[in-house]
Amino acid sequence: MALTYPQAWVDLPAEDKRARVLDAARELFAQEGLGASMPAVAAAAGAGVGSVYRQFADKDDLIAALVLERLAEFLADLESMRPGADAWTDVERMIWLGAACRDGGDEVLTRAIVATSARPDVSAARALVADAIERVLDRARAEGTLRADVGVADVRLVFAAVRGADGYAAGGGRRVAELLIDGLRAR
Repeated sequence: MALTYPQAWVDLPAEDKRARVLDAARELFAQEGLGASMPAVAAAAGAGVGSVYRQFADKDDLIAALVLERLAEFLADLESMRPGADAWTDVERMIWLGAACRDGGDEVLTRAIVATSARPDVSAARALVADAIERVLDRARAEGTLRADVGVADVRLVFAAVRGADGYAAGGGRRVAELLIDGLRAR
């Protein structure tokens, strides 16, 4: 799999090279799984293998970088949810954002998070996301719209269930998300 890029690898600044490798790896891992090789990532990025290793020490570092990128995106989404807004709407938005399969690769990314969870950088990023989720949940509990017993672990279970249901049946994830969101609401 080779993606087409308008600019030659040698003409790119370092940060663009890193971004291209991440883009190519994201696409390749979504298609072939985490077992895709570094030479395949290099080919997909239009780079030599040595150039990829100059960006990432090994495949574990590359996978962790993808995980950190996704966690940072989700954290930014969560931090955009500000106090004063409708907290229940933010809970729903959080569930949809966290459970969404962005460009078909989040199932692979879920496995990548598990595979890299012992790394201090990934662990720290996951803790920041958990804190942000808890702030959203706290607001909804205070508003009285969220069940009092719902915690971060429950939200992560919802994400896993939605992804699992997507693999089970077309449209299954959406239906499971709707059902689980309804189950989170305080009665």
